[in-house]
Amino acid sequence: NVVLNKITWLPIGDANVSLNRFLAGEIAEARSIPAAQKNKLLKAHPEMVMTHNASLGSTFYYFNTTKGPTKDIKVRKALAYSIDRDIITKAINKAGQVPMFTLVPPQTDGFTSYKPEFSKWTQKQRNKKAKALIAQAGYNKSNPLKLSFTTPTYSKDIRMATAMAGMWKQILGAQVDIQQLEPKVFYASTTPGNVHRGGWTADYNEASTWLDIFTSQSVNNNSKYANANYDKLMKSAKTMADPSKEYNQAERQLIDDMAILPLYRNGDNKYLLQTKVGGYELTNPENSFYRKNLYIKAN
Repeated sequence: NVVLNKITWLPIGDANVSLNRFLAGEIAEARSIPAAQKNKLLKAHPEMVMTHNASLGSTFYYFNTTKGPTKDIKVRKALAYSIDRDIITKAINKAGQVPMFTLVPPQTDGFTSYKPEFSKWTQKQRNKKAKALIAQAGYNKSNPLKLSFTTPTYSKDIRMATAMAGMWKQILGAQVDIQQLEPKVFYASTTPGNVHRGGWTADYNEASTWLDIFTSQSVNNNSKYANANYDKLMKSAKTMADPSKEYNQAERQLIDDMAILPLYRNGDNKYLLQTKVGGYELTNPENSFYRKNLYIKAN
């Protein structure tokens, strides 16, 4: 086996570009495979197929809770209810994601996820309630809901934003202006839209890695969410030997206020790895591995 003195990570935002470079032998891993080609490629290269286990990642969208139409909780709930998460995960992404109706992934150590009532409804029931809420908020055909939706220009994010905007138009009659920003502009933006691409991958395996985002003083709180009870719960949790109760109550508060649109979490998924690579496994919740264990197999 060949010891590695250097590993180069390439930030490639386009899954098609990444895949083409992988198939050309230029890079060792293809973790994000375009959905349209995935099944065919996995069947064509069984010797390269690897599995990474459900990781501690949560994809959600920020709602601007301080101004614009999303300041109204009825609008936020209507938007959250009318997204068909099964279509997003099974028909658009096709990468093993699991629909989420809360923030914190259930495999997080010492945490029991809150199950909001709307998560138990059928999509038809959620759509019906969403229509009622948007009418109560004062929107109709003559006064349609108008939204700005900011997202980075990664192909996956654009597909997601387009699908979500289509659902909102179909169910709520909403007019959505999708603002596509180059990644460096998007992540530096201080003026997110009414809806703003979010998501978080755990820094450590504990619920506060997500819940701390939404305290009123957090620099990552792009929802501008401010709730005194939420802040109190998270502050109290810092000095407790077992803060699980406080964490659960905080998540309940966040979702009951619908400060975010929870969408999905990462599930088990297949990816491709060059057969010459050894010691690379993504089998723990944090998807962590030790670089010292990596090696290139001798011919």
